[in-house]
Amino acid sequence: MGRVPSPASAMNRPAVELRETVLSDGLVGSGLTPPAELRTQLVDLLADAGLPYVEVAALDVRDGSEQPSDPEALSCAQVLPERAEQTFAAMVRRHDVFSIFRQTALDAISIRLCLRCVSAGPGWELTEAALAVDRLELWLPELVDGGYRIRAVLVDGLQALESENGELERLMEAFFEEGLEEIAVGDAVGNVPPTSIRRAAKRWVASFGADKVALKPGDSLGRGLVQLCAGYDGGLRRFDTALAGLGGSLSSGCGAALATEDAVALLADEGIATGIDLRQLVRCSRLACEQLGVTGRSRYAAACDREGRPVW
Repeated sequence: MGRVPSPASAMNRPAVELRETVLSDGLVGSGLTPPAELRTQLVDLLADAGLPYVEVAALDVRDGSEQPSDPEALSCAQVLPERAEQTFAAMVRRHDVFSIFRQTALDAISIRLCLRCVSAGPGWELTEAALAVDRLELWLPELVDGGYRIRAVLVDGLQALESENGELERLMEAFFEEGLEEIAVGDAVGNVPPTSIRRAAKRWVASFGADKVALKPGDSLGRGLVQLCAGYDGGLRRFDTALAGLGGSLSSGCGAALATEDAVALLADEGIATGIDLRQLVRCSRLACEQLGVTGRSRYAAACDREGRPVW
């Protein structure tokens, strides 16, 4: 995918939808708790830039209580105005905190689950993902009947490809059979080779459809764009990214997300439409980093001026 496409080929390349996760996964992974006013401002700016999907908060509860662990995130999710042309979601970090989610006006839920992390509890020795499948019948029908749309994010799903025992596909099939709308498969380390991703993407598209599966590239080792290209070559058209590459540990780079700006810039160069205004996206990235007091990880944004124009 390194060559510049001809105009004819560019016109025929299927478009991509990006899922913006900086306000949920990114802020949580970076340990940041900005005020609700800033989060709401960023949601509006991201929507105005053309992002078709924006997660607005990560909702969770403190251990042993019903109090939200991040009240500012809940406040952001409560005050957002309705946007008929946009899809907003909130990421819930566990599948059993929907009493908090119901306090918002949001109608899309993104559940973050791990395949390798064991969910501790009396009599339970299941991973977070397996436990969620086991308990789907307890909470999913009510939410679906209530108009909620549910997606799951398997943050370390790509790591399961190492075993090649079909575990990941069986789990995805179980989720879809229970009525989930979409599954995003992530690389928690950033080390999964593109050949493995390309082969897996082809299987997922053939088994579930391109509109059912998203890829969450890992950029800790600088492979995020390569993983995105591999997923696209395999037929995937939806990808989870985070503004400025926020997420994971900024000091160590562990679990770093692919920067939305880098993804949009590459896709534009390849003639693949995203519907996103890249300049406005870069301006939004700079505002977020300045307000949060962090250094962004986007290579593209670092090479732009304050108006979002490339300086090379």
